[in-house]
Amino acid sequence: MRLKIADTVAFYNPPASEDEMLQVLMSQEKEAQVFATEQVLAAIMASSRSVYSWDVVITKMTTPDGEKLLIDKREGSNLDFYTVNETAGPELQPNPEDYTGLNGALKASQEATRINQNFSQAVIDGSVPPSSCDKDHPFWDADDGMAPSATAFRYRRITIPGNKKAADDSYSSQEVQIIVRTEVNAMQEGLSGEKGAVSAKCMNEIEFPDKKDKSEKGWKEQLGPNGKKGLVLATEIKNNSYKFARWIAQCWLSGAETLKLGFACRVSQDDSFHHDIVSVQSHQVANLADQSSFREPNAFGVLRHIIDTVRRAEDGKYLLIKDPQKASLRIYQVPMDSFEDDDDDEYDEE
Repeated sequence: MRLKIADTVAFYNPPASEDEMLQVLMSQEKEAQVFATEQVLAAIMASSRSVYSWDVVITKMTTPDGEKLLIDKREGSNLDFYTVNETAGPELQPNPEDYTGLNGALKASQEATRINQNFSQAVIDGSVPPSSCDKDHPFWDADDGMAPSATAFRYRRITIPGNKKAADDSYSSQEVQIIVRTEVNAMQEGLSGEKGAVSAKCMNEIEFPDKKDKSEKGWKEQLGPNGKKGLVLATEIKNNSYKFARWIAQCWLSGAETLKLGFACRVSQDDSFHHDIVSVQSHQVANLADQSSFREPNAFGVLRHIIDTVRRAEDGKYLLIKDPQKASLRIYQVPMDSFEDDDDDEYDEE
């Protein structure tokens, strides 16, 4: 099935600092300490599997209601894009220094992100009336010229309980409440007859002619009627461990129990804009997490540790950086006016 290009709708993914709804909630939700988007929080939760470097900005402020943390991405952040074969071997990993080739890391990441946007609209059944939301679209305006994509934004409260054994530590022993903007791509009736939230994601196959074994079958054969779909999924989880973990974390945050997973192939290897969907699978998020060996307590534990570390520091702005090729994160304190212009790139390590 040819994947239709969703060029008649607008996609929105503004940073938390430009989300008016989050700003309102910061003043209304007095007991909440952390405000962010699912893309940023999921990246932190899955950070131990990431190979490439990325960063997020954390602003800590003390208000009459207590300490508040705003966790945000920077303008043009690579967290807006999905990587391809980030955790694969050298023979299947795009060259991160190739900025122009279709199979380089940059172009492949842009292609994967476009595919996911297109796929999120392709899975929608237009014959079924859409589910209504309590409020209007938070970012779309009638003057934008295009209709918004079929994506619902859910603002949810996530509570991470405190460690009762750390009674002498006022930070670790307290629960942390997070207000997070999440995305849901569809609603689907489950076995119980009730509608549940669905997240739609898509994998894409990139062939490397100079590295590929000619006897190796592509997805169109492997995912056919007589193919081995389970083997393909297991291979993709291995080669895209970080991306899968990030998708699973986003499902946990949004409350989506089902992940609709597509597999897309290029129509032509020299064309990164047109694709065929060769398979669509539905997975329970809990089962996919088990298959990926990605544990929810561990993921939220990483997030909680970062939050507590910044809460213990003084008010200010901090840069959280993922070390390339290492499962470690570094936190630097930066001036409050950092990243407001391109000339400021000096950090003070905290």
